[in-house]
Amino acid sequence: MGKFQDLTGMKFGKLTVVKKGEPHITSGGRKLVTWICECDCGKIISASAQNLRSGKVKSCGCLQSPDLTGKKFGMLTVISESEPKYGERFWKCVCDCGNETMVRGTTLMCGRTMSCGCLRHNSPPNYVDLTGKRFGRLVVLERSVINGNRKICKSGAMWRCLCDCGNIKDIPSGELTSGRTKSCGCLKHDMMSTHEKSNTKIYKIYRGIISRCYCKTATGYKNYGGRGITVCDEWLGEHGFENFYEWSMNNGYYDGLSIDRINVNGNYEPSNCRWITMKQQLRNTRRCIQITYNGETHNLSEWAEILNMDYSLLNSRISKQKWSVEKAFTTPVLNSRNDNGEH
Repeated sequence: MGKFQDLTGMKFGKLTVVKKGEPHITSGGRKLVTWICECDCGKIISASAQNLRSGKVKSCGCLQSPDLTGKKFGMLTVISESEPKYGERFWKCVCDCGNETMVRGTTLMCGRTMSCGCLRHNSPPNYVDLTGKRFGRLVVLERSVINGNRKICKSGAMWRCLCDCGNIKDIPSGELTSGRTKSCGCLKHDMMSTHEKSNTKIYKIYRGIISRCYCKTATGYKNYGGRGITVCDEWLGEHGFENFYEWSMNNGYYDGLSIDRINVNGNYEPSNCRWITMKQQLRNTRRCIQITYNGETHNLSEWAEILNMDYSLLNSRISKQKWSVEKAFTTPVLNSRNDNGEH
């Protein structure tokens, strides 16, 4: 055992040793000599002689960590700072589950501690990312989040899902992967319904509208949902299609028509939508080329705005080079000039 050295009055970084403290007994039964130190910021802490001499502890913690009061780390919200221990700052936190716990500031900031322990206890052992996967009528959009935290339950992680009917619902992973849940509840309703329109043209148009506005993995999402285009509440949910169908029938719909948004930057809602005929679709002028894509019709300048592309480029692709609409709309723009009409 080494010779005892009195550290009283010595300076270690921002710490000045005031007096000898009570010995600290480690989990292994080892006795460590501790010293009461005053930091330059005014805080009093206890630190071991070993940590002081090695330079591991140079302050009460103010050198390394900011004030964490009120900040959120996973499921933990910091209430206040607690008494420092062994030269480290500890924080009193309340977990979303209601428990209170003391946590090192360093483990909070590095993300090593995100709950009082309940997150580890309740999380599924084999986590699988379900984003973008389909389960029956449901397409998984993302992990469910409440108050900035990911939701969990006894059946596993919660996932925010978009149903083909337009409804959005949070569903446990176990319910999805087991096949017990295949819709937001509309499947059972539809099985009892008599309209039987799931294979009709108008229902496919309706599903296309919902998908490109809310499903991030859908083709065209960036030009619709990605631009903030939404569907009105009346056309969403359990009776969304029925309301859409009724509006369509009252506004002259028949097979062969396409839905058209009057204001290209507006939402899908009765006041901004109309059904147009094939004649209207093909009624082109030199300044106004009407094009139907994904069941929606706009003139070429409006499509250029929707796709965030140059009008002359689109016009060249379609009018001069005779590209298909699909190719013209989806082919990336090259940086070089005179390369198949790109610029």
